[in-house]
Amino acid sequence: MKRFLSIFFVVMCVFFVGQANLAVAGLNSPVTFAPDASSSNVSSSAVTEAIPDRRPITTKRGIYYFVKQGERFDVIAERYKISPDDLAQINQIQNPDDMVAGRRLFIPQLKYREEYLKITSIINDNSALTSKESASGSTEIAKFEWPLKGYVLTSKYGWRRRRNHAGIDLSAKPGTPIYSASAGTVIFAERYAGYGNLVVVKHAGGYYTAYAHAQSIHVHVNQRVKMGQEIATVGNTGRSTGPHLHFEVRKNSQSIDPLMVLPKLQ
Repeated sequence: MKRFLSIFFVVMCVFFVGQANLAVAGLNSPVTFAPDASSSNVSSSAVTEAIPDRRPITTKRGIYYFVKQGERFDVIAERYKISPDDLAQINQIQNPDDMVAGRRLFIPQLKYREEYLKITSIINDNSALTSKESASGSTEIAKFEWPLKGYVLTSKYGWRRRRNHAGIDLSAKPGTPIYSASAGTVIFAERYAGYGNLVVVKHAGGYYTAYAHAQSIHVHVNQRVKMGQEIATVGNTGRSTGPHLHFEVRKNSQSIDPLMVLPKLQ
């Protein structure tokens, strides 16, 4: 019995000494932070180094991908066969060169990508502005003029190469002024994926017009514009085969043939 108690005492001593050593080691070990650490005295490198690699998460509409340490944005885009511009736009990334490890990227399946990159999404994002103006009870109806002078109509509205062309294409020289087709309020004025430099204007009666591939933009969000006011210039930005204006008209976010509301061609 005495021998048993002696052995038991030795075992317990070894156990408690081990626990004490672990506690000391814990106090001396570096502190790790979660990806969403927000302490002002924590450097970004300290945060990213502690982020473990996470496998992509597959959903019905796409993949959630987690950026790895030192991984380049364009390499990720190439791996998943999506243009860097589109990937940046979908994830609202202003500077693709400034990727932080652990950043989550959503990469939609090919058949869903257009849904995340259509002008409809811009209109929906500005639904608060739309609702406020609609509540005013205005019954004004928008009138439209051609947004360019000295153009050639190169592509009409409708199905084109198995895809729906949601507007018309007007070819013109680079730098040609683009005019607002009707009076309204600018709700978007910056680069937007394949559309390149894009301006979207909201008009009376639930109408919207969009002006894509611009060389330069001369208006800003929330600016009121008059019919015929210069808002941009013709360019070749985004997915474009040459200098032209891609012009869209939408009624309550649904695209319509611009030729239905523009004055008849002479």
